[in-house]
Amino acid sequence: MSDWISVKEYAMMFEAELDKQALEQSGIPVMLKGPLTGAFGPGFAGPTAQGVTLLVPGDRYDAAIELLAVDES
Repeated sequence: MSDWISVKEYAMMFEAELDKQALEQSGIPVMLKGPLTGAFGPGFAGPTAQGVTLLVPGDRYDAAIELLAVDES
């Protein structure tokens, strides 16, 4: 498998989870990087000071940005 590439950054875990699910349903592997637990424990999905990064394998990057309609500018 190729290297993982950052596709998008999020302020809140729940936003990242929504896009993660959309990509996975399309057969694109996804990895989230960031704090997995918040101030209120693992169920907390609010803002995080560190943010959350959504990554995909390099060979699936184009498909991921197209599916998520990411503006690369």
